[in-house]
Amino acid sequence: MESPNTLQKIGILGGSFNPIHNGHIYIARQFAEKLSLNKVLFIPTYIAPHKESKDLASAHHRLKMCELAAKANPLFEVSDIEINRGGKSYTVDTLKELTLLYPASKFYLLCGADMFTTLHQWKNHEEIIKLAVICSLPRDEQGYDDLLQYAKRLEKDGAETFLLNAPKKEISSTQIRELAAKGEDIGDLVPLKVAEYIKAKSLYKG
Repeated sequence: MESPNTLQKIGILGGSFNPIHNGHIYIARQFAEKLSLNKVLFIPTYIAPHKESKDLASAHHRLKMCELAAKANPLFEVSDIEINRGGKSYTVDTLKELTLLYPASKFYLLCGADMFTTLHQWKNHEEIIKLAVICSLPRDEQGYDDLLQYAKRLEKDGAETFLLNAPKKEISSTQIRELAAKGEDIGDLVPLKVAEYIKAKSLYKG
């Protein structure tokens, strides 16, 4: 394992991952390739500040599913820092902690379009833009221009941004949970090992 003091480019992909799915994997792969990242850290939230789910799997299960998904790519790693911290998971706190863990690294915060275009509403967003490059990709072919306009706003505030004109795979975690609750096949929506885990543990069946 490399020394924490080694200069690295680290992608940060956070979320409830309830469950982690192929859309998340697509985002991580795309940015890892285009930015030549040394690694992508998947960081499951303990409690997401912006949304709550009545069928949120336990932190243990969501962390385990991330670990299973990450095994498919040597650039992918999973961090439990938000789960260990407990409470609501705020990005600014996570980035501050990561700068202590990887002091020589440059961080790239990977966001979906909805998160990217509401960054000014995040807790201490002015600190976030100092700690990481803010990266995003559109939901569809028409969404790229909207991201460009918002990126200009962020850059006026001093942010560094990176946009990828590669619409993401639109996969619904809600749909996956509903299918899993019925015992239906979700193998096309999540990594195989994750699908097997959800079935074995009877997740999302109430």
